[in-house]
Amino acid sequence: MRVLIYGEPGCGKTLLAATAGAGTVFYDMEDGFSSVLNVKDVWTEERKKCHVISINEKSPSTATAYNELMGYIRKGGDYNALVLDSISAVGDYAFRQAMVSSRANLYDPPQIQHWGRRDLLMKELLMYLRSFKGLVIVTGHECEKGDSKATIALSGKSFPAEFTRYFDEIWRLTSYAVGGKFIQRIQTLSTSAAVARSRLNLPDGMEITGMSIRQILEGKK
Repeated sequence: MRVLIYGEPGCGKTLLAATAGAGTVFYDMEDGFSSVLNVKDVWTEERKKCHVISINEKSPSTATAYNELMGYIRKGGDYNALVLDSISAVGDYAFRQAMVSSRANLYDPPQIQHWGRRDLLMKELLMYLRSFKGLVIVTGHECEKGDSKATIALSGKSFPAEFTRYFDEIWRLTSYAVGGKFIQRIQTLSTSAAVARSRLNLPDGMEITGMSIRQILEGKK
């Protein structure tokens, strides 16, 4: 099962993804995992059981993060769930790798061939994720307001439609506060305004407040 969760900043994507708990390898590409450990709820202890691997660029003038991530992905490991937080960050790292591999200066304006190379690198990653036998959870940022349709941001552009075929579930996560309570819902049906899909036929607009990722997939509290 491969799940893609996207939404605006602060809606709780990382918080939800980390509820996979024991047996989970969590690739933290944005240094966001530490923030979820400060949240106290019924899943606090489960989040602490994730095996976290932090990956980011060590220098603005180098491109190493994508290859470092793929080294771990290819090697595999003894775990039953994999979390990638976030694919938007990986897209940036893959783009940097594409420029470096073509011997371009990272500070130069990108060329069309760099975008094509970035997409090839992303497809390589997605194919490896598709071959993983356990649960795969991928988070993504929502494109900034102004786009005609809400979708996943990738290197400043929209998520290519062909990439969505690598996922069984695509959820747009939203959150809001009611009387001091944090409410979360997932959009599971695609509309003219947003990309979404559920091959499990989960209800559109399903409230998932207080649920773990596995409970949602099982359709029960």
